Amino acid sequence: MIKGKTVVFKDKQPLMDSPSPMPPIFSLSEKDFPAIKGWKVGEKYKLEIEVENIGMEKDQWMEKQPISTRLKIIKLTEELEDNDELKAKKGRF
Repeated sequence: MIKGKTVVFKDKQPLMDSPSPMPPIFSLSEKDFPAIKGWKVGEKYKLEIEVENIGMEKDQWMEKQPISTRLKIIKLTEELEDNDELKAKKGRF
C-alpha cells in the first residue's frame, strides 16, 4: 500500500482568526464499532478509516473560507499493537 499525506492535529483553543480552530471530531457508539468497549478516556488508538466523499462545499460569499467535505465512513479497522510494542509499553510502567 502506498501511503498518502498525513496530517497531525494538535489540540488548540478555538481562535476566531485560526484557519482550523480545533481538530475534526467524530463520534462512534459501541453499536457502530464494538471495539470501543475496551477503550479508556485519554488513551490514544490507531484506526484505519475508509470513507466515501458524499459532498463538498465552499461558501460563495466568503472568499477565504476553506473548502469543506462531508465523509461517510465505509470501513473502520482498529490497528492493534504487535507483541513487541506491547512488551515495550509494559516495561515502561
